[in-house]
Amino acid sequence: MRNAIANAVAAVVGEVGRHIKPCKLIYLPSPEALEALGDAAKRFSKYDGDTILMPLEHFKGAKFVPGLRTANATAVDGFSFTYPHAVTINHNLPLLCAAGEVNTGGWCAYRQHGIGYAQALHIAAAVCTASVLAQE
Repeated sequence: MRNAIANAVAAVVGEVGRHIKPCKLIYLPSPEALEALGDAAKRFSKYDGDTILMPLEHFKGAKFVPGLRTANATAVDGFSFTYPHAVTINHNLPLLCAAGEVNTGGWCAYRQHGIGYAQALHIAAAVCTASVLAQE
């Protein structure tokens, strides 16, 4: 029985892992910080989650440096993941995740782009799993 459970968990982790990739991110400390980035951040103004994370590749170049400084932005390591369906944070959820819900913050996702971001791998896996399960 224990081997069957371990094999099932490994299969799920393997499936979810295919949807998660390491990446460099920009972390913003508050929604107001988005304004400091101007038009460049407009596509990131509608997000799910409780943290503002955006792909660093979108803000490369000297023209973004003043806005990133004004916004108190920080470059961080993180993970991108598939995000096909909305997920909400429910701190009363007894599990880490369920279809369409997670019990943890520390992530940001953009339904309109089908992608999410987290600094921690376990959070990326939980949100990705909840999103994919909610889609099915």
